[in-house]
Amino acid sequence: MTRSTEADHAHLLAREQKARADAERANRRLNQIQTILETALAHLSLEDLLPELLKRVRDILHTDIGTILLVNEEDANLRARSWIGIEDQRAREATIPIGEGIAGLVALRREPMIVDRGEEPADTPKIYRGMRSLLAVPLLMEGRAIGVLVVGTREVHRFTEDDARLLDFAADRIAIAIANASLYEREHRVAMMLQRALLPERLPGRPGLDLAARYVPGGTGVMVGGDWYDVVVLDGGRLGIAIGDVVGRGARAASIMGQLRHSLRAFALDGAHPGELLSKLNSALVDDVASDMATIVYLEMNEERGELVYANAGHPPPVLRRASGEVELLEATEGIPVGIWPDAAYGEAGTRMETGDTLVLYTDGLVEEREIPIDEGLIKLAQAAAEAPGSMDEYCEMLLEQMVGDEDPDDDIAILAVHRTTSQRATLSHSFPSHVSAIRDVRDRVRRWLESLGVHPHDIYDLILAVTEAAANAIEHPRDSETHDFQVDGVLHGDRLELNVRDHGRWRDPAPSDRGRGLTLMRGLLDRVGVERLTHGTQVQMRKRVRLLG
Repeated sequence: MTRSTEADHAHLLAREQKARADAERANRRLNQIQTILETALAHLSLEDLLPELLKRVRDILHTDIGTILLVNEEDANLRARSWIGIEDQRAREATIPIGEGIAGLVALRREPMIVDRGEEPADTPKIYRGMRSLLAVPLLMEGRAIGVLVVGTREVHRFTEDDARLLDFAADRIAIAIANASLYEREHRVAMMLQRALLPERLPGRPGLDLAARYVPGGTGVMVGGDWYDVVVLDGGRLGIAIGDVVGRGARAASIMGQLRHSLRAFALDGAHPGELLSKLNSALVDDVASDMATIVYLEMNEERGELVYANAGHPPPVLRRASGEVELLEATEGIPVGIWPDAAYGEAGTRMETGDTLVLYTDGLVEEREIPIDEGLIKLAQAAAEAPGSMDEYCEMLLEQMVGDEDPDDDIAILAVHRTTSQRATLSHSFPSHVSAIRDVRDRVRRWLESLGVHPHDIYDLILAVTEAAANAIEHPRDSETHDFQVDGVLHGDRLELNVRDHGRWRDPAPSDRGRGLTLMRGLLDRVGVERLTHGTQVQMRKRVRLLG
């Protein structure tokens, strides 16, 4: 082999090795780009997305620090939104005007910049003090700088144009991810506001009952779910309790959810019992041109006796935890979801809630998991529900913790819990001294009691005026000189409230004054007022049907 041939062979070998090295380097870059793309395309909140992107960029470029600074809309300065390798306080305090320092200049010029220095310039922003090499690229959205991505090293590091191109590529993806995540967060907030607007603002306060509810959105999308619940105060001391789930998500599901909830309230207030009510809802949904369906369970409770009558349209069975700790699934009746069949009928079943019993209604997101039969979820729920409840707020939180834990649920979850306490809160009994100074105490005690029952403020106003007049009569009218206490008793039966004011002295004839019109005033405010002359005193009996909040 001639020397010329050997030289040519060596040259070809070197070119081949260089080409192989270039190909390997290009492949590594492609892999590195892919890791950035995978993160940027993930459905993460900005709080989760940005630190993960910075970590990957730092690992690829072997840097010590990384920061993502975004333009603050209020003052147009750059502020750190996410960082890695920098003290938290230093990052939070960083404010960089556009056009100042490497980050400010990159935002102004909208092009990458490399700074390699042995000596640190005096005007280096505090956030980058101690860095000997910096590489910064703009975050652009439609040609506008929305921020800057900066990486750096504490030792001099010769960043290359290849590094700048890679970081610029990453910045493009980060800018898109930030825009998408910001849009997602805005839409998610709007969706949550819509969801909350379609659910009850608060549950009614009921004597002898403790009620609480929870709604947890599921999935990574921003679409509104179809889970809902409601509690309706009915005539005759009855309470309507409902929970449902519209199939699907988005604006259509939200619309159907709102229609069902308002229709259910209308049918319930019109006197429809559970089976009839579900049939009416089914007919209303079937008559709609769209093919929508929903699962619903509706219960009607007699608050005084604790009797429950219920009907179910394809919904997971309610759980009834007895005071003893025994757990029952209310599975005695079940029909098909509403909206499927025009002539669907829904049977009724009944049970009784005793003092200390707890009723739990829920949607399927609480008991369903991927690739796990729903029966296993129901068993798990029954075991969790067996735990002794504290308040119903605590009980709902406990059920969520036991069933879901810290994981984000795949589906929406709604929970409605009702605990039957003693009826003591529905009664009032207190004696007061027969002195004018007691009037204020009477008003305060009666007001607090009425507020604890959830009585409407307008009715509280009428009742306070009436009981004040009755108390004043009890203080003013006894004609003996002996001081006597007088008694105020109250009781709530469903929505019928009774107040009695009884004194223990003998009444004298009232002097001519405005007080002579007291009974007329009271009868104008209440449904019924009676005065009963007793052997040792007089009793004023007052009755009014009240409105209860919710």
